[in-house]
Amino acid sequence: MELFKALKTRRSVRLYSDKEIELSELNSIIEAATWAPTAGNAQPWFFIIVTKHQGLEDISNFSPGIISKPKAAIVACIDISRINKEDITNEDITVSIIDLAMACENIILAALDYNLGTCPVRSFNRVAISELLELPVNIVPQLIITIGYPKNQPKAPKKLDFNQVINYERYGVKSCER
Repeated sequence: MELFKALKTRRSVRLYSDKEIELSELNSIIEAATWAPTAGNAQPWFFIIVTKHQGLEDISNFSPGIISKPKAAIVACIDISRINKEDITNEDITVSIIDLAMACENIILAALDYNLGTCPVRSFNRVAISELLELPVNIVPQLIITIGYPKNQPKAPKKLDFNQVINYERYGVKSCER
């Protein structure tokens, strides 16, 4: 799919059909995530694909942001051990989360190539999800991306006007002279 078409047609899908997703497609989507940019090439991400009904049900029980029954969920985590420093600061964690966010955007856009819908979910109980997935202490869940074939295409939300979000050279300059 052409990039700008994907950017403009992507929606957060919350209602999914019963159609199964091929594991090869999910693996390909995760591969797309691994090509995201990352500070210092740290690649602090770690992903868990959940496709079994009981696992999805368990995750949903601790994730009020999941409002339907997806066919898969990708739990996107940061691996603290990949931060190559002895004294890890809040700034290091923030940078790792930014890296993971870029990888998650790749997941969301790659899913469109398979006609899959996604919804990023941040409202979940991190401790419960960590226990359910038996995560070691260095793997910290940050986002759950539900995934499946959409039942319908949600309408586009209203976006800010381009002129509301751009200035040139400094704040308050609305035109660019060259």
